[in-house]
Amino acid sequence: MSQPELVNRVQAAFEDRGDLLRKFLKQRNIVGVGIGYKMVNGELTDTPSVVFSVAAKKPRQDLPESELLPDHVDDLPTDVVEIGEVVALGLNRRGVNRPIRPGMSVGHMEGVAGTIGAMVRRGGETFILSNNHVLARENQAKVGDPIIQPGRSDGGMENNVVAELDSFTPLTFESEAAEAIEEAQVVAESPRGCSAFLSDLLPKARERVAEGIELAAPGAPGGIDTSTLNTMDAALARILPGVTFNLDIIDAGGPPTGIATPELGMPVLKSGRTTGLTTGTITQIAVSINVRYPAGGVARFRNQVIVTPFSQSGDSGSLVLDYQRRAVGLLFSGSEQVSVMTPIEAVLKRLQVTLLLS
Repeated sequence: MSQPELVNRVQAAFEDRGDLLRKFLKQRNIVGVGIGYKMVNGELTDTPSVVFSVAAKKPRQDLPESELLPDHVDDLPTDVVEIGEVVALGLNRRGVNRPIRPGMSVGHMEGVAGTIGAMVRRGGETFILSNNHVLARENQAKVGDPIIQPGRSDGGMENNVVAELDSFTPLTFESEAAEAIEEAQVVAESPRGCSAFLSDLLPKARERVAEGIELAAPGAPGGIDTSTLNTMDAALARILPGVTFNLDIIDAGGPPTGIATPELGMPVLKSGRTTGLTTGTITQIAVSINVRYPAGGVARFRNQVIVTPFSQSGDSGSLVLDYQRRAVGLLFSGSEQVSVMTPIEAVLKRLQVTLLLS
């Protein structure tokens, strides 16, 4: 059956029973009804179906009989997909927004703007998760420093303080690495933003990786001493009393639903201050890499993940998700050719926090 024939068939079914469509859309949890391919165990099939989009999926046994959805409409199978609440687009990620949400501009009072990645918890306190170079100014900040939303480069001021710096993973900079990648022009942040750029690094690294100069596997002959390498660029800011927050990631359909391990070929998405909601694909894992920061110099990282380019300056700190909205990584650097993230499990373990989920 062709798509036009399928559409006509379903539309005719609903026109014959107009009360049925009205009944569905009157239910508070149902957001929309349409035509699509059925999803089974998170995989898209080639089976046409009537798709019911809901704000939140609920177990069948928890629904009253009046809200149970049919298994078929005009002999077509039905499917239920959770998409969250649909709102009119118009939120300014770089403006002053309350409640604060992941995907918005944030930064140190004296720094540049990055992105709120997620809300996390330790004990009874809630924190903003982002990058060191976003919240802690590449180790230059002090615990207790004010954090503003939006960031300073987006107009944030003293009256926009929403949190205070709680902790950060210190960045170790390697002067010798600068010589090794002088031609590669690897940078971590432009003067106007905070997403890292690794121009032409990968082609050059492939030629010289055996020498252990730019990229090396832990323990590889002639490789980098991995005991001195950074493992992440991360920081926490304690949300102040009275500041409201929302776990829903802007434009992503809701909050994180869980945690997943990065895998080669995995499609991912992120919601960032600069480029909004974008998608990419994981192309490398277990990466050791040099990243240039404008203030501190070159920092060497190990166990990172490379994604096809889906970020720009200012997206640093974004939470990277799979298509089931499971958290996969914390974005901290990138270029015109790639984006780079740290596996989220490592970040949460190091900071001793729990990711707040739906």
